[in-house]
Amino acid sequence: MIDMTVKKRPRVREIYDRLLDTIPTVDMDRARIVTDYYKTHESEPVVMKRGGSMAEVFKKLPAVVRPNELIVGAEGRLQGSVQVYPEYNTFILKDEINDLSERLKYSKYTMDETDKKEFLEVIEPYWKGRTMNEHIFSLIPIESQKAANELMFTYSSGTMFNAAHTQPNYYEVMRRGTKGLVQDIDKKIDLLNLADAEDQKKYFWYKGAKAELEALPVWAGNYADEAERQAKEETDQKRKKELMEIARICRKVPAEPAETFHEALQAVWFCHVAVRLETCGISISMGRFDMELAPYLEKDIVSGRLTWDQAEELMECMWLKFNESNIMLPDAKEPFMSRQALTIGGVDDEGRDVTSDMSYLIIKTHESIHLHQPSICMRVHAETPYELLKEALRVNRMGGGIPSFFNDKIHIPALMNRGASLKDARNYGIVGCVEPAPAYTSWASCSAGKFNLPKCFMLSLHDGADTKTGRQIGIKVGKAEDFHSFEEVKKAYADTVAHFAKLEITAENAIEIGQADCCPVPLMSSLHTGCIDSGTDVTAGGAKYNWAAPQTTGQASVGDGLEAIKIAVFDEKKISMGELLEIVDSNYAGHEEFRQYLLNLPKYGNDIDEPDYLVRFALKAFTDQMGRYRNARGGIFHAGSFPGPSHVTFGNALGATPDGRRAGEAFPAGLSPVSNRNTAAFTSIVNSASKLDYYGASNGTVITAWLSDNMLSTDRGIDNVAAVIKTYFERDGQEIQFNVVSAEELKEAQENPEKHRALVIRVTGWSSFFVGLDKSLQDELIERELLRK
Repeated sequence: MIDMTVKKRPRVREIYDRLLDTIPTVDMDRARIVTDYYKTHESEPVVMKRGGSMAEVFKKLPAVVRPNELIVGAEGRLQGSVQVYPEYNTFILKDEINDLSERLKYSKYTMDETDKKEFLEVIEPYWKGRTMNEHIFSLIPIESQKAANELMFTYSSGTMFNAAHTQPNYYEVMRRGTKGLVQDIDKKIDLLNLADAEDQKKYFWYKGAKAELEALPVWAGNYADEAERQAKEETDQKRKKELMEIARICRKVPAEPAETFHEALQAVWFCHVAVRLETCGISISMGRFDMELAPYLEKDIVSGRLTWDQAEELMECMWLKFNESNIMLPDAKEPFMSRQALTIGGVDDEGRDVTSDMSYLIIKTHESIHLHQPSICMRVHAETPYELLKEALRVNRMGGGIPSFFNDKIHIPALMNRGASLKDARNYGIVGCVEPAPAYTSWASCSAGKFNLPKCFMLSLHDGADTKTGRQIGIKVGKAEDFHSFEEVKKAYADTVAHFAKLEITAENAIEIGQADCCPVPLMSSLHTGCIDSGTDVTAGGAKYNWAAPQTTGQASVGDGLEAIKIAVFDEKKISMGELLEIVDSNYAGHEEFRQYLLNLPKYGNDIDEPDYLVRFALKAFTDQMGRYRNARGGIFHAGSFPGPSHVTFGNALGATPDGRRAGEAFPAGLSPVSNRNTAAFTSIVNSASKLDYYGASNGTVITAWLSDNMLSTDRGIDNVAAVIKTYFERDGQEIQFNVVSAEELKEAQENPEKHRALVIRVTGWSSFFVGLDKSLQDELIERELLRK
């Protein structure tokens, strides 16, 4: 068994410090190469242009071997560099590039003035009218656009770049090499009849995918050349030997199968960087990292090729590479938004536990590096070793919410309920934040927009009129003052949700069509089961599973509001519906006593059935709608509940609600109760959450528990928290994660960010550097912690 004692290595400390001190740079290499290729190949089919242009990127992108690295391969010249993807959008990037100096201090980028001039005068003008973003918005019906503009929902990230939330099978390349995949493609090409139009389309796709796969070894070879160049100049014999080993490995992988642990890590990393360079998008995740890498680790340790100390150092270098990955988003509210997830634990195809030394090594590596990437997602089932759970909780007390915990008991049958086979459901991994998907077989579009449940609720109480502007936004469902029963209130809400759910689905299908038209991803596709067999891109339905999943926000606010109406208007008849709405719409001006009455009514999060089941109803009103529709790739829609930052954005824009919430206050994050509404024990929160319908919310949910410092400081405390996880999961809870940080520490970091540069906190389904978050998110996190007490 691996020794879990952490020690700091000089190499790791040097790379770590350099990473934190680097101000990310906007790198124009990719944009320049892609634009030049498109200009000279405009008549080619789009998928061949995509494959050909990316092959040029891999061949020409500068190969940078940084000091002391053991794992090489980077998206840009400097740590944290961001590439530009003009084929996806330019007008958003144009605004961002012009406003780099206005960004938050710890989300800033620098840019060479010559590069900036080239983008604004050469690259952006070429792409104007050609981008995927412009094409998509020509497809989205105006009614859906109006609803999004009213913040009824947000679009998926697919309007700006590729949806990307997925788990490519890098491990197929690790085991077979890119040559193995190229051989598969050649066999498929030999069977085509090019006189058949459908076969001709497949041929174009195969050519695009093959171009990229054949370019990856050239790219790796450039790194080998650079490592050898540095080795010739290196005077330190230890580093010289390391550089020559890096060169040897880069000559071998990813072209050939990996045979050692170091080779396996390097092959996986090359694939990950290559996919990120092809696919502008967040949450490109690593699948079942411990299960896939364990045989290589075990073989090298047993043979004596590696010591444990060497294996740990390789893993730490790999973890630091994850934290280089970056993406530039418009109006970004946080730094380094890649949101890469990897999954540990769980069961194999036959239901057997897969825990290995690799599982423990991953946890130990996070403890050593303790940055916000990658997000470690730990699957838990009845046979999960308690020692693994204990180590995961012990690392949690460092703060940052990593690892988070997922329940096999609910996820596996929920995925089967969506059409996955037992084998594929057992092989699920977590994507991005909390989204379960069959690993490597699904293009799951796991974050297809966020849906505003509280605004639907308020529209349903005002016959579709906006409470702030008076505009008719929603459908007419009748005046709430005329409702004679609570069931009429619920029906008005459900009908409103159904109306806007259809508009969101309409928009998301247009987005998917636009992606397939403009930006297929042949390399990404070749790493998903089904695409090489069918000669079809993932954006066009080539994967085995083609799901899409919008997310809900604010169901706790709706459930609490419904409970308030039920008691105050219908049960106790304390006030009429008209009077209640007049007070709420005034933001409780002059009615603080009545607001306190509403606040003290039963609330979700206290293990009280009535409000808990109303929150269940509020959530199901949306999740039930998803089963009615198919997406543009021929797959299903399903739903989850994790808000991103939308619980703040949506809350800031909405007036007061009947649960006692004032105008502009944030909604609760995920499945957590509204701040300051949970007055019972901590366990009551998970008891309330266990009553929700997770088979309907099969794309994942998030519940964040805030723990005091001492709750995980002793073995007894760890035992108590582990018991809560087990009980919650036995009662069919889906996911849980923990923040262990005080409001005082957060306020100190807000006031003196330079002293807390590496402070990591769990935001909702992901972790981030606290000091780089937008102040509105920082304030909301501080408030959540303060109100916990």
